[in-house]
Formats: sequence, C-alpha cells, structure tokens
Amino acid sequence: MEYLLSDAFHELPDGFQSALECRARMLNINLGHNKKLMQRCKKLNEYACFVARIRGYLDRKYRLEDTVNLAVDECIEEGILADILKKNRSEVMNMILTHYDKKLHMQTVRKEGYEDGFQSGDKHRLKVLIQKKLQKGYTIPQIADLLEEDLTIIEQLINELQHSDK
Repeated sequence: MEYLLSDAFHELPDGFQSALECRARMLNINLGHNKKLMQRCKKLNEYACFVARIRGYLDRKYRLEDTVNLAVDECIEEGILADILKKNRSEVMNMILTHYDKKLHMQTVRKEGYEDGFQSGDKHRLKVLIQKKLQKGYTIPQIADLLEEDLTIIEQLINELQHSDK
C-alpha cells in the first residue's frame, strides 16, 4: 500500500500544484510477511517474533501484564531482542502496557486474516487459470500476458503447481 503526503492536506486551490510529493510505502512487518526484508533485517524479524508472541498469549486469553512478562522472558531466553529487552525491560513493559488497545488489536487481527484470505484466494484463482491456459497449449509468456501478471510470478506459481502434484 502506498500513501501520498499530499493526501493528508486539504485540496489546493485551482491552478495550484504541490511543489513536492512524498510517497511512503507501507509494508506488513508481521511475522510471516515480507520475508526478504526480514532476512535482511534481523532486528525487525526479531521484533515481529516478539509481537507475534504477545499476540499469541493474548489470543489464549492471558492477562496483558502476564502476556508481556512471558513474551519478554521467552525472548530473552531465546536470544530474540535479548540485548534490548535486558537493558530496557521496564520501558518496553511500560510502553506496551500503556499503549495497548484491545479493540485495535482485534481489528488488526481481523484485517490481517481478511488480507491473508484474500491473497490466498487470489493465488488459488491464478493457479486455476494458469492450469487451464497450460492445458490449452499457451506458453508461459502468453499466459503472463493474458492474465496481466508478471512473468516471474507466473513461473513461480507454475513451479508450485508442479511440486504440489508430486
């Protein structure tokens, strides 16, 4: 998802244009998403693990304070953000305990579930269409063109199809 700085302001009067535009691309940094980015940035991946652990305990109905304590203890024990959590434990605890919003958490969980389901369904639909095009004798570049998808995505999905048949 991409955001434009100009979208945060009222419309300009007729005839005026912004002299500068700033684009910000929002990335999902939750565990299991943006794997290439997570591989390049160990601390970000560790943060995603820490947050996932907190969410997991909350989903199992642990009290918030117990949740944070357990997640911090486990992460330190497993070397996840250990340097930061050891040094700044009380600040981390305080920040999470004072800024946690259960309603927002549930909205985020639902939104992520919807997005994951949508992506999964879209991927499945593409695989079905690719199989049909392959059966009709289309080449991979033709399929990419017909489905208006990047050639590398089509090749990746074909590879997944071939491996799922085995």
